[in-house]
Amino acid sequence: MGLFKEKFELEVAETEIGIKKMLSGYPKALRWFLIVCVLAIVPSFFVAKAISHKIWQQKYKTYLITAKPSFENPQELKVKKIQILPYAQNSFLALAEISNENLELSAAQINYVLKFFGPNQKEIFPDSGQVKGTFFILPNKTKYLVSPRIFSKEEIVSAAIIFDKNIHWQKKLNIPKIVLATTIPKLSQQIDPWALVTEGFVENKSAYILKEVRITFLVFDSSKQLLTVSERKDYDLKAGERRGYKQLWPNLFLPNASFVQVVTETNVLDPTNLKLEEQNAGQASDLSRPEMEK
Repeated sequence: MGLFKEKFELEVAETEIGIKKMLSGYPKALRWFLIVCVLAIVPSFFVAKAISHKIWQQKYKTYLITAKPSFENPQELKVKKIQILPYAQNSFLALAEISNENLELSAAQINYVLKFFGPNQKEIFPDSGQVKGTFFILPNKTKYLVSPRIFSKEEIVSAAIIFDKNIHWQKKLNIPKIVLATTIPKLSQQIDPWALVTEGFVENKSAYILKEVRITFLVFDSSKQLLTVSERKDYDLKAGERRGYKQLWPNLFLPNASFVQVVTETNVLDPTNLKLEEQNAGQASDLSRPEMEK
């Protein structure tokens, strides 16, 4: 180690002597000029490097990929209508019609609270407690929210719905397209016990097994006035399955009730709600991919 150090120092000394001997052959002014030029090389290099970096950075700035929000200022949910419907003595139902006017934005979970008011616009608290819930909504869709049965000794004449202030909107690239076809519901009068009955079928025309399907029934009279509303849930609806339903209303009769509107939906934003049907390898199957909402 000591020998290597001595050899290195000797070579440095020899180089220094060689430079001095070379410079001694030049005039004094030229010698100083060469020394200044050598000393200026290092800072000039870094200055030139910085300028070059700045020039190229500006040139390629337009080609850089930067993260930007996919949407700004989503439209608020619109409450089209809230109806209070008598159910039985001291009990009511509420139906809220909600519209999402965002053409590309969906929300997987929106919390809400229903507030009720009497004839003097004083807030009424139902005997059954606060009415609240959660729902999802798809882009550019209308949704019906049906309250559970509300018990109140005071008359309820109106209602308001309050949503979470911070709704988590999402702009999804692909949303599974689920087609739930329904037949025209058939109305009839049951005698024992007396009740209005509607019957029909729901068909799953998608490639998925649907864990949960919600069916909403809106019953109207001949003047298209809403008489009552109810909902039910069906589970594990297989791909291509056609399942029948039968819904009864003991407090309604023909011909007061004229027709029924059936609204079906399933939560396509919840991946646990959708399951692809397993195909038998020994049978012919459709190998096309499930359709997505555009």
